[in-house]
Order: sequence, then C-alpha cells, then structure tokens
Amino acid sequence: MTPPNDALKQYREKRDFGETPEPVEAGKPSPAAPRFVIQQHDATRMHYDVRLEIGGVLVSWAVPKGPSYDPDVKRLAIRTEDHPLSYAEFEGVIPEGNYGAGPVIVWDRGTWERAHEGKGPAEDGVEEGHLAVRFHGEKLDGDWAFIRTDRDGGDGQWLFFKMKGPDANPARDITAERPESVISGRTIDQLVESTGGGPDTLFGGLPHEQRANLIPGPQPQWIEPMLATLTDKRFSDPAWLFERKFDGERCLVFRKGDEVRLMSRNRNLINNGYPELVEAISALEQDDFILDGEIIALDDRGRESFSRLRRRMHVTSVAKARATGVQVQLYLFDLLYLARQDLTRVDLLHRKQLITTAFRLREPLFPTEHRLEQGEAYYEEACEAGWEGLIAKLSAAKYTSGRSTNWLKFKCVRQQELVIAGWTDPGGARSGFGSLLLGYYEDGALRYAGKVGTGFTDAKLRDISKRMGELAREDSPYAGGEELPKDAHFVEPELVAEVGFTEWTDAGT
Repeated sequence: MTPPNDALKQYREKRDFGETPEPVEAGKPSPAAPRFVIQQHDATRMHYDVRLEIGGVLVSWAVPKGPSYDPDVKRLAIRTEDHPLSYAEFEGVIPEGNYGAGPVIVWDRGTWERAHEGKGPAEDGVEEGHLAVRFHGEKLDGDWAFIRTDRDGGDGQWLFFKMKGPDANPARDITAERPESVISGRTIDQLVESTGGGPDTLFGGLPHEQRANLIPGPQPQWIEPMLATLTDKRFSDPAWLFERKFDGERCLVFRKGDEVRLMSRNRNLINNGYPELVEAISALEQDDFILDGEIIALDDRGRESFSRLRRRMHVTSVAKARATGVQVQLYLFDLLYLARQDLTRVDLLHRKQLITTAFRLREPLFPTEHRLEQGEAYYEEACEAGWEGLIAKLSAAKYTSGRSTNWLKFKCVRQQELVIAGWTDPGGARSGFGSLLLGYYEDGALRYAGKVGTGFTDAKLRDISKRMGELAREDSPYAGGEELPKDAHFVEPELVAEVGFTEWTDAGT
C-alpha cells in the first residue's frame, strides 16, 4: 500500500488550506478497530462520501444516491482521493472557489471489520477490487460490499450495496429516515442556515470589507487576552456597545478537533475544574475555534456569586469539581478564530454576531448580550439589578492582547454602613492602622463583616486612629466563631463607617 504521506499528495494538491477549513493534519490511527465515516456533501450535486480507515488514511468513495438497506439496490460508487484520518471529524462549509465547495455533515460513523473474506489486509481487497465490510455505525449496521466494475483496469467505478442477511430491509430508506448529522444533530440544510452563507462560507454574512480582514492560518496555541481599563466616566456613544460585567473567571476556549482546552487568563489549563463546560464545548458542531468568555457560578436563587465560584476555582479533580454541587455557566463575548481563520482584525460587532450564527449554544453556554449606544441608562439598570457593572467596548475594535482603552470597565459600587470593631497593625511606612475590622448586627449579636484598608488619606488615618484609641478594649466585641486576623486590636463598637463594595458573600462578608 502507498505510504500515507504519498497517499495524501493528491488530497493536498487539490486544496488551498489558507482558504478551506478542511484539515491538513494526517490525524492519528484508531487505537482499537479501524473507523469508518460517511459524510453527506452538497457540492456540484448531493452525494455521500464513504470512507474507510485503511493503511493510515481514509480510503474514499463518492456514492451519489447514498446507502440502501435493499440488497437488490446497487449504488454507483466513484473512487476518490484518499483523505487524512483527521477528516473523519470534519463538518462545515467548504467556501466557494475551493475544490468540493459546499456544506458537509458527518452522516454516520463507527468502526468496521472485514466480512466473509477472512482476516487478510484490507489493502488487498481494495487492490483486488472486492471488499466486504461489516459496519458498526450509528445508522449502518451489518455487511456491505464494494465491487470494482471498471473493465479496463481503472480504479474509478465501483458498486456499493447491502449484502443479504437478517438485517437487510428493502422497505427501509435510511437516508430519508435519518437525515441528520451524528455530531451536531443538524441536517445539511440546517447547517447551511446556521452558517448564514449557503455554500458561500461560514463568513458569508460578513461585509466584504470585513471578510478582507480574515487572516488564514493554523490555530495558535495561545492568544494573550484583551483586558479592559477601569474608568469612572460613564457615557453613551453610538460607536460603542455595552455588555454586562461578570464577576467570574476569565476563560479562553480552544478547540481543535476532539481536543478542548479551557485556559485561564494566566494560561493555566482549568478543564478539570469545569467538566460540564468541556462536555458542552465538545458537543458543538464547529471544531476549530477560539472563544473568549467568563465562567460564573450561581447561588441557590440563580444569582451570580463569586464566592460560590471560588469552590470550583483551582480544583484539579473532576470528581471534586462535581462534588461541590456548584452550578456554573460560561458566557461567551468574543470569537478570535474559526475554521482556519484568524478573526482578531475583524470588527468586534461582527465577531460577536458570528458567535450566534456559527454556533448553536445551549446551557451551560450562553452568548453575552449587549446594548448599543445607551451606556449611562444601561449602567443605572445594571447597578439597580445588583450586577458588578458594565464593560464598554468600541464596536469597531480589533482584538488586541493586553490592557486597552477600547474596552472600559464601569463598576457598580454599593454602599453599606458597618460598625468599626477594631483594627490591624499598619505595614511598611504607613502609620495608624493597616485595616479596619468591620461588623454588623444580627439578632442583637455583632458579626464579623471583614476588613477594609484602602481609601484613607493621611489625615483620615490620624483622625480614625485617635478616635479608636479612645475606645480601645482588650477583648473582641464580636459574638464569636469568627476567624480574625492575628494582629487584631479591638474597640468599643460605637463608630460607624460607610463602605463601598461589589459583592456580599455567602458568609455575610
């Protein structure tokens, strides 16, 4: 048999991998039984590509009318170029102007073995022009045959048909009965609708000037995330969009074929902490992309809670992550790469639109909604709703790594009066105190609410220190059970401070 590298020469020569999303990688052999895949492909005309893993490649036939369970129906099968093993997972739209342009779905897949002919190499059956196979697929199950019919010794024309047996069924039209993809559950028409481009491309809905900003190339291993700049200036502007600011863990999602990587902002792999997110991303119909988003956790009332999320952060065991019982969701707000195309030079608004046209997101995956222009009104609504704030983004912004003024943070700060119950020692050159120890009354008992150590001028430090010195006491005024700082000093709980904060945690702090 021809070595795989040479066997794929024709496949590679026919394709421009800077233009087509089809895989260029050879792929890895199946560790157990060899695989088969049948892909429905609407190119010049509709047909089904039947592919068998043989000798390190997918040996392929194009069957115009598709498989039939009727042994008396002999389908024409045209031998085509061998495909890489990685092609078994390919589903998407091949752009116009490329070889085989049109939508492709994985109609069936599974494993196969030789049938009726002993256990000799499958390569021999292909070379001899007679190969009987036993499919173990999701739609095809049983024995089928490939018979070469070329009389002049050519390899182009074959017949593909169901062999007689108990599973034969002339009344069954399997292509009409089961038209959907076994990967995404979509029919080929639904794939076309979802990608918004018919046979054009996944990017058919982009304006011409935006499509010119696509940069073809292999998926990068890492992209440094874009970060927002904090501002206290609220504004409205038709050139900007405004999104909810989540209080969670930043997450870049990388998927390449079957491999899914959830990466933190600091480039740590966090898959084990969020197994349900990995599973949801693995089920998406696209398999070559980079998404940017935020993982959040919900409390018992369905509200966002960072304190709940902390139970999942830094967990390295899937079992421990599931055992926390903490429900998480992933909100996706940017698309950086899709189907061998770098999108970072495409305007933000169009990148966001592609998230909803190229993907069918289901819980726990959600697109991040936005509002155009009305930043000030939206900010007021956000704070009233208890959100952490908003992110303002320039609609035409490119995706640039690092801190940027094209993304701005509007943070909501809530105010609460709390009792001053003590202080901690100052550090460094600071005088007076390090932090104030705060509390609140619950059922007549003073409960610990945490500490605050920022926002004080030198004059305030001196004034508060003097007043606390006059109220100093030896013992703690708290009701008990709190874990207090080791350098805590206490006062009579008579002074009150107004404190700004973004979240009141489950612990009441």
